[in-house]
Amino acid sequence: MQDGDFVELTSRRGKLVAQARVTAEIASGTCFVPFHWGRRMGFYKCVNNLTLDAFDPVSKEPELKAAAVRLKKLEEFPVLLDEGEESVLKATSHEQIRADQGRKR
Repeated sequence: MQDGDFVELTSRRGKLVAQARVTAEIASGTCFVPFHWGRRMGFYKCVNNLTLDAFDPVSKEPELKAAAVRLKKLEEFPVLLDEGEESVLKATSHEQIRADQGRKR
């Protein structure tokens, strides 16, 4: 796995597709994914797919978000287009994906 590779993270609960950022700040064997965007960026971009949806019944505070995951480098992956049509894109870069999506619309 290298910095910039597209990867699939899979847990018992679901999966997430993201572009890897490999840094010395995150310990080897550890994955960190921010929770900022939810599904606004696409279904497989939501880290909540990987975690429990449990919360405290009194405070409504969500459970600590942590999960064991498998990591796999992707060569291509499915993308949903605006019309609900699915397409398969090569996992090259964000710029190439945006260009490919623009041509398919």
